[in-house]
Amino acid sequence: MSTIIPDFAPYFRSRHVPLSGLAEDERVMRSIHSLRFQVYCLECGFLQPAEYPDGLEVDACDPISHHFATFNLRDELVGYVRLVGPDAQGLFPFQTHGAQLFDNVQLPPPGQAAEISRLMVRLPLEIGVHKPIIRRQVCTAPPASAARTASG
Repeated sequence: MSTIIPDFAPYFRSRHVPLSGLAEDERVMRSIHSLRFQVYCLECGFLQPAEYPDGLEVDACDPISHHFATFNLRDELVGYVRLVGPDAQGLFPFQTHGAQLFDNVQLPPPGQAAEISRLMVRLPLEIGVHKPIIRRQVCTAPPASAARTASG
């Protein structure tokens, strides 16, 4: 059975979603994969939609991750995040995808850490009583002029 995480706000409930094989957990994971497709493929364009013809964004990190979902008052999935553990070699996804750490950064041992991944909120975010509290997409890149200003 899934563990209920204490409410962080009166209009939402969150829970850990194990890959248990239970029908309810499978239903929630399908909703999560659909939300991931919506956000990462369609809204933000980080992934190619054609690579996910079933409309479900699933990847190799899912089996080694802990999945957390947030629901509104209508029991609709409105948010998601996963914590990805290290692979068999003790590496996290960002390390295998070429990300460089800043100088002098030391990571904790792999068994004591996780990578935060696929953090997202469904937009517009409604608390379940037709009251939007977040309306704007936050994954769009800043305009090129802002990048030039920031760099000098």
